[in-house]
Amino acid sequence: MALDFSQAKAVTVATLPRTNSNLSTGQLDLIEDFTGVVTSVTQPSASSSGSVTLLSATRGTLAAKVPSGFIPDDPLALCGPTLDFTCITSIDAVLNSDGALTLLEYEPLFSTPQDLIEGVVTSRSSSNNTQFNLVLTDKVLSSSSSALNSLNPGDQVLVNLALPNPFLVDTKGLTVPVANRNLFAGSADTSVIFPGQSVLIQVSSFVAASGNVIAAATVNGPNTAVLRFSRFTASVASQVSSLIFTINNLPVYIPSGTPSNAAIPVFPSPPQVQTFLNATKFDGVSDATGLAINDRVSLRALFLENSAMSSTPAFFAAKVRKQQ
Repeated sequence: MALDFSQAKAVTVATLPRTNSNLSTGQLDLIEDFTGVVTSVTQPSASSSGSVTLLSATRGTLAAKVPSGFIPDDPLALCGPTLDFTCITSIDAVLNSDGALTLLEYEPLFSTPQDLIEGVVTSRSSSNNTQFNLVLTDKVLSSSSSALNSLNPGDQVLVNLALPNPFLVDTKGLTVPVANRNLFAGSADTSVIFPGQSVLIQVSSFVAASGNVIAAATVNGPNTAVLRFSRFTASVASQVSSLIFTINNLPVYIPSGTPSNAAIPVFPSPPQVQTFLNATKFDGVSDATGLAINDRVSLRALFLENSAMSSTPAFFAAKVRKQQ
């Protein structure tokens, strides 16, 4: 892929913070879902700040200040009450006007180093319920000699499910109803997996790409798959309530009917997006009531659906950015 910066509107410049963002004075923007391994940490105390540095296999190094009294988001007690070197962690941070980052959320994903692949689902097998394809967006390496070293963002991976442990959903604190979470959580086959979802897998074995044959990763128990936040842009179709709106003109890889795929059902009507009071971050508007029909919005949301593509809502948004 190549970018032609000579084309009109190939790049636009925005002043930070954006209008009507939920950021505080002195904050410019958010860094979200940065996943990596902790390489350096100074524990904060009740009266003094600390620091943490993460190394990502795809995004480089991130160093952030840890506010005094900071408590990690670790409901499963994977890594204890403090920031831990051994954990694979996802963090959110805020970019301040002085150029420094301040930690907002520290969420341990796994307690030990291991090979992980995260990507956007592009298709699933029509002949079995154990295979799906994704395009890699992120990875974590178990060691410097990991077999995943050959993978790069944008690479295709065939995922084989071989009796994995029940799937998980990473809500990152959003109050998604149990009934909706269970559309994915607890399952172990592709019946709950749809193009457009962002899925992280624990890799049990891996075969690198060769010629025209794409890479393949297998997930055996006790390893599993985790649903994480999808990122995409769509148009506002209607306003349902002060917290819910519907969308259309989704990317073509999400099963909205274009292109048609007999193996995958499509939305029978524009899907709903649920936002959360004091939890969903907005950019360009102060809340969902500021959106108008045909506004283009970029979403960071959990995508949870049933086999008929009729779950309401289908998307649970952590962030909504109105395009300028």
